[in-house]
Amino acid sequence: MRWLLAALLLASAGEARAQDTTDTIEYRVRPGDTCASVARRFFGDARSYDRIHAHNPDLGAPPHRLSPGTVLRLPRGASPASPDARITAARRRVESRPPRAERWQPARVGQPLAAGSQVATHDRAYAALTFRDDSRLEMREHTLVVIYGGSRGLARRTDAEATLERGALRSRLSELAGRVEVETPSSRAEVAAGSAVLTVEEDGTSRLANLGGATATVTAGSTRVRVPAGTGTVVPRGGRPSPPRPLPSAPRWSNDLAGRFVGLTGSGGTLRGSWEPAPDASRYRVEIAAAPDGSDVVAAVEVPGDRHGFEVHGLPPGVYYVSVATIDTALFEGPPSPLRAMQVLSARVIPPGGSEPVEAPYDPGDPSRRPAPPRVLPGTWVVAPVGMRCGAGDGEPREMITLREPGRARVRCLDPAGREVPAFAVDVVRVEARVAPRGLVLVRGRTAEARLHLDSTPAPPARLVATAPAGVDVDTPRREPDGAYLLRVTPAPDAPDRAAIEVGTMAGTELVPLASVLLPVVDPPGAPPDEPEPPPAEEPPRPAPFPHALDSTPTPLFAALRDPITRGASLWLSGAVAHHGRLEPAAGARARVFEEPLRLGFAWSGDLALDASWSFVEPTPDGYGLSLDFTIWIPTRIERGGLRHARAVPSLGLEWHGFAPLHLRLRQAALVDLDEGGERTAASALGADVLLYDLLALGLELDTRLAFGEGVDVDAHLAASAALRLGPLEPALALAANPDGFDGVVLSLRVRPGS
Repeated sequence: MRWLLAALLLASAGEARAQDTTDTIEYRVRPGDTCASVARRFFGDARSYDRIHAHNPDLGAPPHRLSPGTVLRLPRGASPASPDARITAARRRVESRPPRAERWQPARVGQPLAAGSQVATHDRAYAALTFRDDSRLEMREHTLVVIYGGSRGLARRTDAEATLERGALRSRLSELAGRVEVETPSSRAEVAAGSAVLTVEEDGTSRLANLGGATATVTAGSTRVRVPAGTGTVVPRGGRPSPPRPLPSAPRWSNDLAGRFVGLTGSGGTLRGSWEPAPDASRYRVEIAAAPDGSDVVAAVEVPGDRHGFEVHGLPPGVYYVSVATIDTALFEGPPSPLRAMQVLSARVIPPGGSEPVEAPYDPGDPSRRPAPPRVLPGTWVVAPVGMRCGAGDGEPREMITLREPGRARVRCLDPAGREVPAFAVDVVRVEARVAPRGLVLVRGRTAEARLHLDSTPAPPARLVATAPAGVDVDTPRREPDGAYLLRVTPAPDAPDRAAIEVGTMAGTELVPLASVLLPVVDPPGAPPDEPEPPPAEEPPRPAPFPHALDSTPTPLFAALRDPITRGASLWLSGAVAHHGRLEPAAGARARVFEEPLRLGFAWSGDLALDASWSFVEPTPDGYGLSLDFTIWIPTRIERGGLRHARAVPSLGLEWHGFAPLHLRLRQAALVDLDEGGERTAASALGADVLLYDLLALGLELDTRLAFGEGVDVDAHLAASAALRLGPLEPALALAANPDGFDGVVLSLRVRPGS
């Protein structure tokens, strides 16, 4: 008897397996699943768990304890003629994968989805899934959904079921639709009539925001939370749902919101808008939809909470419906604002010469990034949308305008009522021209062929018009197969020495130039040469600023201003009579070396000084000069109170001649004895000169010295000077003083050979 009963059970199981294994799906067990709950979900009756046993003999004898992650094979509940769901909208990259398939394939609108199918969206993508009961789930970017769902039994309502692995879903359910049940890695959400947003973060945390409608429920483990409209809950992975909290309020649109926007054919238009700040906003989500109910989202952007406006670019012509929602600091998304209708109109672009308008396919790219303005050639026509007028810059708005000047043009338009529409930018490119053969020279009375290459993006038109100055004849350019233009140019016997050949396009009756080339014109061989014009007389160089008197009485204790030799040489002789009546003679010379900015010189005033100066910036009559100088003093009168050790004097000089007849000069130096423990001193010289009638020069100079030892010792000399410029001779007189009183008189004579 036992053998007979076992045989009947095996036969029954074999019959069930033969009936149910014809079409199966795979289901991964989740925490809390039992055979009865899975049977109720897929077959509509918890007592149908024997169908699970029949397809999964590896489970062993009942009762079974299902472990999370176990894969069950289940018979499909819906027939192919009645799919569980369909893809009713797909924008940008959306992919699907049928049950048991290994490869993803591009999704298409109208595609049926059986239980076990997966749908994924990628960057900036959007998809809408509609179930048998007309309930609707909208997938945002980077979202993965697994479709389960079907009937719960003939006597019960048909509900939609899905699993949200990652990303964000928004439900839209009418009063007549059933409920949507969505599982996440941390919870199970049930949403009825109305709208809700369900998100899953990377760590498995899920959030449900009930935007409005019936009360939703969220279950995690043994905890079940009711989520009324206008509230939300968060469920960490392995945790409990939080108590419902109010959602942030919807922003209010600004009163000055524009309704119409104009873009160029092939480039799309830009929508802009702003709203009033919402409290507790960390960011805002803006959705641009093609459907009046806000579905079929064309583009979506999120902006930081401290910004209260948006820009979405690259939209083709059409009417759009825009909403904005607040996302608070707890990452809950509130209900969207009322939809605002906005329209994108397209201005036609007609390339130079009146060829066919540009009809390039739209490639919106990232709608949150402002694209580069469209690039067009000079002579391009912009035709305003029907009933509107447009103008470039400050130009008068017209139904059709011509973009002529290279550069960025700001195009503004007026609607039929005369209201200004937000402007857009267009880059009018500059066309570069090259002539082959290189170095072409035109000969009077002879025809030459030139190949003209125009470099630009976009490419120049096939037909061009060429013009030339009087006395030069040029044929219509002919386009060659390689893209170059062939020009035949004939200069007449009286043609100018240089011929400017200009090519362009016709905008109506006006020639809009694109590029030009300048070609030299010469007489044919054997023609009598023209009498050459005498070269203009070379203006003598402006004389260098006159020297300061203290430069003619060099001393190793100070760093007086130097005479900057711009050309040739300078020799000088001076005598200084101090207040005690003793005469101190001095002499020296300085010369420029080989037309380089290098100057070498020497001076003697009891001790010997050798110096070299290099001008980094040569002084100009109306500019400034910068030089580096190095002087070394060699003691030659030690027994008479001169230097006892060699002294180095590096210095930096600056002069400015920007305001004639005033000249300003500055020298900063260091006085360093070359023996160990010698004196270390800083010296500065500042002077101003005025040159009157190129004859009389008046100057004022202040020389200071700071010696550092046990304290700081400050010494200073002030000198006022006058000099005459008598050809190569420059006699000068200076009076010097120090803080203690009168210092002495300096007489000097400077000779500039060749002046």
